[in-house]
Amino acid sequence: MSEISSIASHGNSSTDVSQDIEFIKPRTKWDKDNLSTSDVLESYTEECTDDKLHISDAELSNRDDDEFKDAYNEFTLPANRIFNPHELTTQFIIQQFSSRTKPRDSLPVMKDQVGFSVWSFLKHCLGKDLTRVPMPITFNEPLSFTQRICEDLDYVEQLNIAGRTQDTAERLAYIAGFAASCYVTTQNRYSKPFNPLLGETFELISETMGVACLTEQTSHHPPMTAFHAEGVDWTLWGEVRLELKFRGQYCKVIPQGVLHLRTKMDGLHYSWSKPTLIIHNLILGNFWADHDGTLEIRCHNTGELATVVFTPHSKVGSLYKEVHGEVKNADGSVEYVINGRWDQGMSYTKVNSKTDTGAGNESHKLWTAKPPILHAFNQYGFTQLSLSLNEIDPETYLCSTDSRLRPDQRLLEEGNVDEASDTKYRLEEKQRRTRKIREISKLDYRPRWFVPMYDPDTKSTTYCYNGDYWICKLRQNFGKVPDIF
Repeated sequence: MSEISSIASHGNSSTDVSQDIEFIKPRTKWDKDNLSTSDVLESYTEECTDDKLHISDAELSNRDDDEFKDAYNEFTLPANRIFNPHELTTQFIIQQFSSRTKPRDSLPVMKDQVGFSVWSFLKHCLGKDLTRVPMPITFNEPLSFTQRICEDLDYVEQLNIAGRTQDTAERLAYIAGFAASCYVTTQNRYSKPFNPLLGETFELISETMGVACLTEQTSHHPPMTAFHAEGVDWTLWGEVRLELKFRGQYCKVIPQGVLHLRTKMDGLHYSWSKPTLIIHNLILGNFWADHDGTLEIRCHNTGELATVVFTPHSKVGSLYKEVHGEVKNADGSVEYVINGRWDQGMSYTKVNSKTDTGAGNESHKLWTAKPPILHAFNQYGFTQLSLSLNEIDPETYLCSTDSRLRPDQRLLEEGNVDEASDTKYRLEEKQRRTRKIREISKLDYRPRWFVPMYDPDTKSTTYCYNGDYWICKLRQNFGKVPDIF
């Protein structure tokens, strides 16, 4: 069963799902297969009571999941079966909501390359946490951090392969490759994403990538974004909080938070944290970035460990883009070695004995960097995925808190810089007033789609998806959400 289903069954859902579920009619792609999908879905738009919607742990473990997975894959459901919205499979969600429009190949307006004195602003920020400093909109790219997180999924095929790989050590090599591939986008990408407003959300659904992802800004101070991404064979979740420290000529971006992965084949749980990003030449010269730290991806069930080492320019000079790592089994023996460059691609090689270094053995490609888009420099260094994130499909029903609907960001994308700046100020003032009202009323803020849950493996608490969002999207009713725009 989908991880979405299992998580939803454990928590107290804040959504009233006792109403009829109204399905959006599947688009013509599936009708071409001569499937009477509209008739099938209409027959399962049934009134569900609270008792029908509750799934106990025992029911989850005894349920024949293959019956439902096969049914949704073929868009035929078993007869006389009440549809339970908590039994949505990932593939059904992806096929139901994935955009059918061709993604755009450029922004509406190229970036204004008018010069701006970074030093005139940053000289007042020495030693400060930049997440608490209001930034001029000229520092921004037309994406929110709720969207930027989704760019980590650009090489999601590594997770798709990992989720189908039986050999757990080899699987860990693919997971390590995915975790390291997130840094491809840090080269030639130096504008700052918008700080999400509290309660801001973003959804990414892609049939091509095979993923459904939801993000939500769960805290403003400190700024924290929770995410939940799911493929057919895996679930990825976690929260990201960035600490930014300005040190004169360079800036350190220090990610806080733990990322979690579970493979559905066997339920194995993996976790890791991100290394530090360093942006150089803030005052003089051209911007460039490197990374410092070690990715440690741990399997909490088997004891296997993968490491990928990022070494900064200050230690290795021109070799700073090279990465190396290894996969060790539970007794510490090396099973695979990993090599490559975080800006070009990575490979892994099987080690056959304790004295074998992998040299001369056959290597297998993990991923290769995708070519840049046309005129990338004048489009904020965006990738093809970046270009698609702020695009609105007119057939898609969006939550009113979705980042695509954020007006200051949209104005910047369209080249209206002055109006975007004024609108950004208005939204931030609105957020301050709302926060003040909560403080006076002594009301705690609660995220809409995520709840804090303790993880015994990492001994940490992480915001996890509560299972409501895709149900609400199917109903085309997101209920009570904050008015942030």
